[in-house]
Amino acid sequence: MHTNLPPTTRPRSSTPGFVATLLVAAFVSAACDGNAGSSTATDAQAGPTTDVETQAQTDESTPSTTDPPVPPTTRIEADGADVADIADIALVASRTVTQRDRSWAVEFYRNRSLGCGRDGNFTFIVIEPFEGADRTAPLWVYLHGGGVGYYNGDDPPRYLGDEGRNDEESLDQLLVQAVGNGRDTTVNRRLRAGWRVLVPSMCDHDLHAGEGSTYPNNPHGADSTVDGLTANRAAVHWVAENRPTGWVVVHGTSAGSVGAFALSFALHEVGVEVNAAIMDAYLVTPRLAPYMDAGVTPQVRNNADFDITEVVEKVGRFADTGPGGVFPERVVADDDFRAIPLLDIVGDADAHCAGGLPPLPATNGVDNCTFVHGGFAASIDAQADSPHGQIIIAGGGHSTTKRPGPVNDLVDDWLGTVLTPDAHFPFPAGDR
Repeated sequence: MHTNLPPTTRPRSSTPGFVATLLVAAFVSAACDGNAGSSTATDAQAGPTTDVETQAQTDESTPSTTDPPVPPTTRIEADGADVADIADIALVASRTVTQRDRSWAVEFYRNRSLGCGRDGNFTFIVIEPFEGADRTAPLWVYLHGGGVGYYNGDDPPRYLGDEGRNDEESLDQLLVQAVGNGRDTTVNRRLRAGWRVLVPSMCDHDLHAGEGSTYPNNPHGADSTVDGLTANRAAVHWVAENRPTGWVVVHGTSAGSVGAFALSFALHEVGVEVNAAIMDAYLVTPRLAPYMDAGVTPQVRNNADFDITEVVEKVGRFADTGPGGVFPERVVADDDFRAIPLLDIVGDADAHCAGGLPPLPATNGVDNCTFVHGGFAASIDAQADSPHGQIIIAGGGHSTTKRPGPVNDLVDDWLGTVLTPDAHFPFPAGDR
């Protein structure tokens, strides 16, 4: 069942501690096309990017949020180990970032064993808690957007999408994607609450979901592989090995939403259960097919011959809605997946689900974005005592957690039902 609540009302709970499905009336957020251009702020929509790394930001208000308590000192041992190779991860640069009354140390790393689709290597930044890098802190993994693309079979191959998304990302680019200009967003709330924030790159343009398969038709190397998920696993594993880590939450916006589910599920498969995954603005679902066919999604509008089957060939199971596909509504409906609470967020005016356009016939009159995300909603409604949730932002555009607004309060509320004082730590404490 869905309930229509005002923005300030706490989500209803189908069982103590967990939210089911929530619709809220909130703020209008401009739609952002994750495929359009290679600007570092494409997904962030975070305002000016100049001097964002070193000086006080333009928003002088202090975020109003009550964060969950610091995690307990005991941890639950994972059943298995992540096999991602971290031996070739090296520190490249460091910087201090100041926002208003606080400063954070930022470190920039490069994984020299994993190359990008066109140029450079996978990178990531770690933004340390303002109280210091040595303290045990919860880890927020933020996966930015940027769409998806592929090289087709032409001679020479032509890239469908923004080819620049296959190049190495810099410290500046990753920092802007995560913190923007310091406004009151979901990520910035975590920073001000003392979390450690990990921001991996996406330089195979693969929805953060590639697992090492051959990069089809790539003219920049016959041995090139698609490694977005592999690189993200390595980055998380490196942080867990080198920093005292408490709770772990994975949060993605736009293309990063797919990556957030993929990373969480892949870690689950090796016995590491992160505490939650937040998927803002995009889901892999069969319900996108009529919109692709109608040519109303940004991918198809920008490239008339865009072929989702080519994306599946490149990315693999986490982009596939066929028999071998792994996507949120399927694992909940078919496998009763509940090991990791999943939160789906969508603005009903989001262009990526044809928000604002007349409903397609397949919707039976429901607005397009609610329909596209309705498969996941139906799966959690049918799951007894489901730990999963959904937030639909009335009038909201693309990647609403990247902007100030009531959605961030609702995320805080949902996290409060998941990150209880006895919530487990996904990684063992070792001797730290």
